[in-house]
Amino acid sequence: NIARIDYSNDANGALLLENQSTNSLLQSNQFDTTWIAFSATTTPNQVGVGGSSDAWLLNKSASNGRIVQNLSLNGVQSFSLYAKADSLNWLKIQGYNGSLFYSSNFDLVNGVISSETNLIDSSIKSLGGGWYRCSISFNCNNQLIYVYPADSANSTTGTSGSIYIQYAQLEQESYATSYIPTSGTTQTRVAETCGGAGSSSSINSEEG
Repeated sequence: NIARIDYSNDANGALLLENQSTNSLLQSNQFDTTWIAFSATTTPNQVGVGGSSDAWLLNKSASNGRIVQNLSLNGVQSFSLYAKADSLNWLKIQGYNGSLFYSSNFDLVNGVISSETNLIDSSIKSLGGGWYRCSISFNCNNQLIYVYPADSANSTTGTSGSIYIQYAQLEQESYATSYIPTSGTTQTRVAETCGGAGSSSSINSEEG
């Protein structure tokens, strides 16, 4: 019941009121349970965003090393993940529905997206301390989600290297909302409202 202020687009801040949303991942920050590793390892208890201690080191040991999440969902979905460069500077997030790949490559040093394939949208937002929140939005059809430590803007074929990851989220939305933690079950944040904030006569037509 405390108002949240969003400073991402304005140094003065704006009241953040979000719609209802559900994180469909059963384990939002446990990358060794529902995620399947292929030529990769995940090591917990790393220094994370804001000085937290629950980030993970994602290290690959062969070409195309990755972790994979199997989704049994349909419709428009947004997947987001916090990430930071380590020995590798790139993250690749890819979806696959059995016939079509969806992907985006994220530069974890310069905070830019190098490519986007078959997506509704993708984004990268700085969280400070070298951390970024990376997200893709796509049409899901019982999809697989792959997370790769990437070697460059267009390659995952290197045989070693690592990045840090934290706080995964999957929502039936066309964009990512703020992080909703889960631990064993899906979790829903109800729609946020603001009461006692003044009448319409105190907010002009340009500020509503």
